[in-house]
Parts: sequence; C-alpha cells; structure tokens
Amino acid sequence: MKTKYCENCEKEFTAKRDDAKYCSSTCRHEAWTKSQEMLEKDKKFVSGLKGIVTDNKVVSKSKIIIKVPNDEFIQKKLEIENISIELQKFNHEKEKIAARIKFLQQPDNGFTPLAVGMAGAFLGYDSTKKNPSIEEDKRLRRTVTYGLVGFVGGAILDKVTKKSRENSTNEEIKQLQATLNVLNVSITELNRQLIALNLNRLLIPEYIEVETDVKDEVIPEPKYEYQDDKLEHKITRIPPSETFIETQNNVIEQKTDNPQTFKNSKPNSKIMSSTELSNLQYFALNFQNRWQDFLGLPSTNFHCAIHGMPGEGKSTFAIQFANYLAENFGTVVYVSGEEGFAKTMKDKLSYNNAYSPNLSIADLRTKDELLTEIEPNTFNFIFIDSLDNMRINAIDMKEIKLNYSNSALITISQSTKDGKMRGSQEIIHDADISIAVSNGVAETYKNRFLEKGKKFNIFTNRPKRAEDFMPDNTVDG
Repeated sequence: MKTKYCENCEKEFTAKRDDAKYCSSTCRHEAWTKSQEMLEKDKKFVSGLKGIVTDNKVVSKSKIIIKVPNDEFIQKKLEIENISIELQKFNHEKEKIAARIKFLQQPDNGFTPLAVGMAGAFLGYDSTKKNPSIEEDKRLRRTVTYGLVGFVGGAILDKVTKKSRENSTNEEIKQLQATLNVLNVSITELNRQLIALNLNRLLIPEYIEVETDVKDEVIPEPKYEYQDDKLEHKITRIPPSETFIETQNNVIEQKTDNPQTFKNSKPNSKIMSSTELSNLQYFALNFQNRWQDFLGLPSTNFHCAIHGMPGEGKSTFAIQFANYLAENFGTVVYVSGEEGFAKTMKDKLSYNNAYSPNLSIADLRTKDELLTEIEPNTFNFIFIDSLDNMRINAIDMKEIKLNYSNSALITISQSTKDGKMRGSQEIIHDADISIAVSNGVAETYKNRFLEKGKKFNIFTNRPKRAEDFMPDNTVDG
C-alpha cells in the first residue's frame, strides 16, 4: 500500500493499487464530470472560430475553372443587333419617302399645252399628206393651224386641271409627311434603346468562370444565325480546350477467412483502431488566396515557429499574419516581449495597417507573466515575440502548449549567423510549421499541412495605407 493524494479533492489516502488516482468512487465520478465539462468547454471555444472547415472537406476533387460565354451578354448582343437591323430598315424607308416628297415639291412646268399643240400639228400635217392634190404651202398652213388649235386647247385643258393636280400632289405630300413623322419617332426611340443597351453591355462580362468536373464538361460557344430577318442565338457544345486522362488501376480484392478487429475496452485509452481514428472529426482553418498558397489549411491549434536575423522582416510578417487571423478567424493576442507598448510597436501596426478589434497587444516579459495574465481558452491565437527576450526554452514551450492546448501558437525567435533558430532545435522539431525570414522573404522549411519551400514576399504583400501616398517630408506621429 502507498500513500497518495487524490487528484480530485487533493486529500491524502492509502492506495491499494499503484495506479490509483482517487480516494473514492465519488471523487472518481466528480473528476470524470469535470473532464466532460472541460471537454465541452474546449469544443465550444474551438467552434467559436470563424472560417473553419472539417478535415473531410479539406481534400477536394480535381476541378478546373473554364471560361464560358455569358448568356446575359449574348442576350444583350442579340437585342442590339436586332434593333440595329430594324433601325436600318426604318432609315432606308425614310430616305425613299424624303426622295418622293422632294420630287412632288418640284414646280409644275405646264407641259400639257405644248404636248397637245404638237399633237394637233402632227394631225394637220398627216391629214394633208394623204391627199397629194393639196399644195405644199396649204399643207404647211394646215399643220400650223392644227398646231395652234391644239396648243390653245392644251392651255385651256392645263388651266382647268392644274388646280386638281395641285390638290392631289399636296394630299400625297401630306400623307407622306405624316408617315415620315411616325418613322422619325420610331427611329428616335430605337436610337435611345440602342444607347441604353450599349451602356448596359459594358457592365456585363463577355465570359464567366465556371468550376466544373474535367471529364464531363464541355464548353458552349455562341453561334448566330438569321431567321425571319432576326438574329437568333444557337449554342453548339464542343469539348474543352484542356483535357485530362483519368486512369484506374485494377486492384485485386484480398479477403481473409478469419478477420480480427481490435477493440479497446479501457476508457480514455491512448490506443485506438485506425477505423476509429478515421471517424474522428478535426477542424482546419480555411486559409484563402496567398495565405493558403503559403501555409495550406492548418489545424486550429497549430504551432508555427518563425525565426530570422534582426531587421529582416520577421516581426512585420508576424504582425501581417496576426492581422489576417484577427480579421478572418478569431481573437488574437500579440505578446510584445521586446517592445511592449512602445512607439516602435505602434509604428509596426500602422505600417501594416493592422487595426482590428480582435487583435490585442500584451506587454508581457516572462513566461510566468504570460501564464498568469492570459487565461486558457481566451484567445484563439497567441503570438510570442520573442522567445529569446522572454527566456522561453523548449521545456517552457511544452508547458505553454499544455496550458493553451486549444489555441494556435506563433513564436518568433532570432537566428544565428548560419540561418538556424537560436536556442534549442527541439522547438523546431515540435512545431507544425517552421518559417525562416531573410531579406524580406518568408520561406517554409517545415510544414505538416503543405509541402515546404513556399515563399511569401513580406513587403510587397503589405496592405496600402493613406500614409503611403504622403510626401516623403511628411511626419505623422
């Protein structure tokens, strides 16, 4: 028998077994209840994060982004083409009517008397020509006489009918003018519609991007045909420009007559089957764009170790990272063990435009201050800048990780001249991500969530601020 202290009530008791932890079954039950409450509290803390995905959503099927014609753009184009065709017809009709009105508005030259007189002269000459006994001078007089009679008769006829002709011409011009006015109104309205459609089309992209399965997708291409004097849209589907060959290996299924499975009956055991492990659900941070390209999709409690020489940009990178996490995922505390609340810290925040209600700064100088001031499950992300100034070693980091097991830890350290992290390399070995910063470029040398060797240009990726556009001689304190 051994004398031990109960892990629940902390009272001394005599244990019959070496592995005994509690003085009674009541304390064992209370400890189990506390562990369940703590587990639920941990789950609630993690679930409070924004922008997280379950690990079964991290792996995605192969898809491509293709550009396809935008139906809305095509429809607008068809409307513009058809209105243009209609407008062309109306303008052609307008030209014909205008030419007819111009012809009708020409003055009446009175050709009727002359025409009738010439006809009378021809009849007089023709009548004498049939009788050869009539002398030539008489024939001429008769021709002149008939011509004069015809001319006078034509003049009288022209005078009588001129008023009627003028009335008929004026009536036709009036009708043509009314038709022309209707055409002008229609042309004005079509021009208005055409201008509006062209302006609207400028806001509509000609092609849109579509995510699709590679093996089944075809790219629609627009084609146009005339049908009943209108431009119709015909879609012809053709294979995509990029093709992928999918291969499938033949696998022989292997079976055994006596399958055996492992089942652990011990509660809270540290051994489980691979099937049980595969059914567990984990959460990952759904990083986007350049952050995903650089770091992948880390777990919610990852440890990232950053190191670099002084002035190379490691603190600038850390502040950019802290601001990204604060704006998109959860609460962040940046422990400034080197500068505290000094103006240099304020300048770094201003330089990187790192202002977020979820980003806090802590002036803590030792590990003990860190563990005392920051309670567990308070911040989702804890930045420690730096391990060297706060005298935090590998053993201290294990204690910090155990205390903040549900939070992600991002630590900053100095580098030696040969580029390695100053201090114990055990911190690098225990970390999920290792980043070295040199000459304004961060590079991953270890990453459990993505292949290593990814680079991040710190200063070109810095967000623009209004101060960046101030004159060089402007000082903003």
